Amino acid sequence: MLGSTLLPEMYRRGYRPAISIGPIVAVGGLAMLIPPSALAVLLGSIAQIPISGLLVGAVIPALILAALFVVYILVRCRLNPELAPPCDVGDLSRRERIMPFLEYVLPLLSIFVVIVGSIVGGIATPPFGLLLFVIRGRRRSRPPCRRSSARSPRSSGSRSRSSPSSSPSPG
Repeated sequence: MLGSTLLPEMYRRGYRPAISIGPIVAVGGLAMLIPPSALAVLLGSIAQIPISGLLVGAVIPALILAALFVVYILVRCRLNPELAPPCDVGDLSRRERIMPFLEYVLPLLSIFVVIVGSIVGGIATPPFGLLLFVIRGRRRSRPPCRRSSARSPRSSGSRSRSSPSSSPSPG
């Protein structure tokens, strides 16, 4: 999903594949670590490990990895500016620079704070914390969720119909 959204825009702005594909793939790895992590809940349930410990314990490694990714990209682009040409954003007011953060990043950060805060604070169990995430997600606009669901099979390479000849034969 991220690749189909971000990659065309990065190419349009002149980013080279060597620097544009890696960060998109790396974010997928970070998503498994940063709460709310369904993978941590599954692992904790199967291994009978406290889920709250897994969720909280993954935060610091995820932040370290994210910082290392940023440093790597900055150094690599400083050494070879052709990989990611500077983007001219023009003269933006302070309000124009802060509004995207308030509109897009702060709500996501609030989800993280509510879930991890409720688990660490002893207010909620991990499954209830994930329930808070699901409830928060249901309040979102339905059309983007439908578009995302409709595009998932295309972006994952799945086909809507499979031919009988393409399925492996038993035996």
